[in-house]
Amino acid sequence: MLETILNKLSLKELGKHLSNYCNLYVKPIETWKKAIDLRNSSYDFIVLNLVYFTILILLVVKDLYLAIPICIVEIILTLFPFLIFIGPYKISSFLFKIQWKWNRLFRLLIIIKLQILPLFYLLFKFANYSESENIYLLTDNFILLVWIGFIVIFPLISNLKYFQKIIWIFLNYIFFIGLILIGVAFFSEINFMGKFGDEIMLLSPAREYSDNNTKLTNSMLFIDDSSYMLIGTENKPNVISYQATQFVDLRLYLLFNNKVRNNLIRDRIRLDSIMCINDKTKISIKDSLQSLYDKKEINIKVLDSFREILHDNFQKDLILTDSLSKFSKFKSNRKYYNKLNLYLDDYCRSYFNQNEINEIYKNAKEKTILKLERGLYITLLKIDNSIYDNTKKPYIELRKELEERENNANWVASVFFYPIDKILEACGYYS
Repeated sequence: MLETILNKLSLKELGKHLSNYCNLYVKPIETWKKAIDLRNSSYDFIVLNLVYFTILILLVVKDLYLAIPICIVEIILTLFPFLIFIGPYKISSFLFKIQWKWNRLFRLLIIIKLQILPLFYLLFKFANYSESENIYLLTDNFILLVWIGFIVIFPLISNLKYFQKIIWIFLNYIFFIGLILIGVAFFSEINFMGKFGDEIMLLSPAREYSDNNTKLTNSMLFIDDSSYMLIGTENKPNVISYQATQFVDLRLYLLFNNKVRNNLIRDRIRLDSIMCINDKTKISIKDSLQSLYDKKEINIKVLDSFREILHDNFQKDLILTDSLSKFSKFKSNRKYYNKLNLYLDDYCRSYFNQNEINEIYKNAKEKTILKLERGLYITLLKIDNSIYDNTKKPYIELRKELEERENNANWVASVFFYPIDKILEACGYYS
């Protein structure tokens, strides 16, 4: 099909079309101004470039019956940015008393997309071909640059005064940010596109890393490998026999300390009661002491709940990280999840290997014992978490590298969203 089309063109006509297409990139400002021109030639210009775009798609997919629908879909998808920026477009038109038709904005958005999509495709294919993960940093930042183009290009090429252009750009920015915030609030708890969304999105190393981390449980957020918990009963007076271990996370550690603190307060209250009985003139401080109680403390029900949840979570994370270490697309991510899996395996094994349990108990820095209901005892050990260093250090080092890569992948976004980020921080959103 493509050969048939090209055979009907003379060399002169072919050169003319190539020159027209190259002008999209050689003369971008002139191209944008043609797109918003009021003359009928503007429509011809858009149609011609859509034909060029369809031919480019045809070069890739090798099927005209697929290339045309793809082009049509791209035109339809232009409605999405159009619906975002038509509001500021109309507001600016009203404020500055200028009669602007909506189709001028739509034509410009199409042209910007026709300029950007081939460049993005080539960049992404080059990243795949070269297997250089650093090039993906460009593709990650590239996407937001397109939106920045949507925000600033029309105001900048218009004949408005400078302050009017700034107002229009500001309105575009606010409308875009508003949609982002609404989208995050609405879709944050649901996977709107499901597996289909994962398939159509172009994966980069940073995006794969970010997506995979959302699949992990929150155990790694709260893990406390400097603490260790044993569970037992008092079979003989003052002799506790331990039958089980318990994973410790920061939440459980806090509840344990609340119980210790509450027990000290109870002892103070009993002592205060005895002193008041012996000295009738003494004013009781019972009420002030009771106000210091923390209602949330560890008990058997809480312990059983944490035991079940943490055990399940670590098992899930072990299985998932093992899978990701083998089947992640990018080498750096496979390496990272391999190191994380080794660390988790090392950590979990220390709770089930009797020799390791004995060694940890023997070398513990501190031992705090609590008695719960039904004669159950729990002992919290403060341990040297360097026992996990052989696996933890390589995992931590790789995590820092990938977090730095993710920051670089979102560099444009961090600058773009900086004002909003500061406003949300001032409003206490992150606290």
